[in-house]
Amino acid sequence: MTKPTSNLAVGSAILAVGMGLGWWLRTQWEAPQGQKMVTLPSADSPASDASIGGAASDKSGHNTPDKNTGGSPPKSPESPRETAMTLLREMLKEGDFGGGPPPDFFNFLQALSGCDSPTLKAMLAEIKAMDKEPNNEGRHSHAGEFSMMILSRLGNVDPSEAVNQMIEMKANGDRIDRELYPFIFTSIAKTHPEQAQSIIDRMPDAESKQSAQEAWLLVRSRQDPDLALQEFLTLPKAEGDDKSNRNDQITRELIKAVAQRSPEKGIKAALETGGDQKQNLINEIVQGWGQRNPQEMAEWALNEKDPTGLRIALEKNVASVDPGQLRRDFSTLGPDSKAKELLAAALGTRYAQQDLSAAVEWSKTLSGANQLNAQNGIASIWIGRDPIAASEWLATWPAGNIKDEAVGELVNKIHADDPESAFTWAASMGGNDRFRSMAQALQTLQIKDPLAAANILADMSEEDRRKLQQSLNGR
Repeated sequence: MTKPTSNLAVGSAILAVGMGLGWWLRTQWEAPQGQKMVTLPSADSPASDASIGGAASDKSGHNTPDKNTGGSPPKSPESPRETAMTLLREMLKEGDFGGGPPPDFFNFLQALSGCDSPTLKAMLAEIKAMDKEPNNEGRHSHAGEFSMMILSRLGNVDPSEAVNQMIEMKANGDRIDRELYPFIFTSIAKTHPEQAQSIIDRMPDAESKQSAQEAWLLVRSRQDPDLALQEFLTLPKAEGDDKSNRNDQITRELIKAVAQRSPEKGIKAALETGGDQKQNLINEIVQGWGQRNPQEMAEWALNEKDPTGLRIALEKNVASVDPGQLRRDFSTLGPDSKAKELLAAALGTRYAQQDLSAAVEWSKTLSGANQLNAQNGIASIWIGRDPIAASEWLATWPAGNIKDEAVGELVNKIHADDPESAFTWAASMGGNDRFRSMAQALQTLQIKDPLAAANILADMSEEDRRKLQQSLNGR
């Protein structure tokens, strides 16, 4: 039976121009955290120039013949810097791209990774000049995204100049994408961490200053997540729904960074500062802990009587979790909740594997959703062992989603041997899977006993036949 189921990425994963900034910033921002992302050649990479034309470049930036093949130099003598500028001008002339990237977009990104500070400044000036041209309004809806991509590269090679450009853009009323700040401060952390606070102080307005402070703390959380979280909590919080959501998001990211080093500290921080979603955050921490160290997590869950942790431990068959003790202590595990319902299902499954009859008797001591979920876990084992006996037990259950789920598994188990009984059980279901299970049984019955299948169809209402036919057709 289907069992109940229950880093610091900042930015959206968007691939096309118009959405290209989010994609590129993720490749730059996430890679240092151990998530292997697309990595473009760096400015000082020996492959930077070769990657454009297929030939190596000497220190002057000129292409040289391929020594291995004896081929001649490529026809285009352009360096990555020249290539990037050329491609930028061509794409700016093209106007809107109609929802997809232009053919040269990824070549532009690759060439951009080889550009130095003067070239990047010249590109930004090119975009500004285009914006000032007569009758240019709306000619290119992605100029802002190009500016952000260029600024992100500038933040890598010359963070101070990137800040100068950002301040100038803010002064001109241009929007600065929030995703840019973490990237620039990641670069600052690698090259000039002592400049971080002075750069924050240079931000031209309160919103920019706050974005810079948040980004710097997210970067610092990689080295000292506890301190970064405490410092963030002391910052004045901006008002408004959007800014409040942003504050909550950063708080969660910092708490998760704390939990990576110490899950118990992360859970404590979530309890103290996790806001309305603190239980979801705690569950997420416990899930990750269970993946990394299930034994340690199980010991904590037993001590704290945490239903989510205990369920994970049971599903992983962690040795330290005693199902007998849990059955006796089930009522002491805190108020009824979704987590406790899921624990009841896992406990029912584990108990039924050991002693089916005793598991059924234990389920009778429960009530409400806890009982139904425990029965569901028990049924998943019983149906596999003795579907006929299990079906007699299922017949005593109240109608509802839990019963429908168990009946669906019963139909799946018996339809090959007894399709007529399977169809009868399927027809008793009331959920969305009713006709799917009926179709499953009917297909087998049409092979084994075509006359019986025809009689069943004849006795059905026209509406039910139509829905059954849709399921048979896979719709």
